[in-house]
Amino acid sequence: MVHDCARPFIRPETISATAREIAKDRAICVARPLKDTLRRRIESTDSPSVPCPTLTVERCHHWLIETPQGAPKKWLLDGLDEAEKEKRIVTDDMAAVELLGHPVGMIEPDYPNPKITTPEDFSYAQFLAQS
Repeated sequence: MVHDCARPFIRPETISATAREIAKDRAICVARPLKDTLRRRIESTDSPSVPCPTLTVERCHHWLIETPQGAPKKWLLDGLDEAEKEKRIVTDDMAAVELLGHPVGMIEPDYPNPKITTPEDFSYAQFLAQS
């Protein structure tokens, strides 16, 4: 199991649920469905305020991935080796597992599990810690 530690609000029951899935020889990650509209720019510009053609992406098929993530250890190690061999950049450990052809399941938590990476994130974290 891999946890980035930038998500301090993970709950023990979510870690346990993730571990149970891994014990069944499954790859799993914490995730939540995309709620916002996602727009893809078709052309590159120097500034996002400069109008250019875009496409709205169908959000029902997109999930925001969190941690923890996990899979049988061999899958994780072999997937990371495969990514290195293919010189592919993987943005998370489940992307490496997918290189081996393993499907990845998702557990949707019923509580906030925000990633704390910018100064603005700390205000939200303080609010959650006091709740």
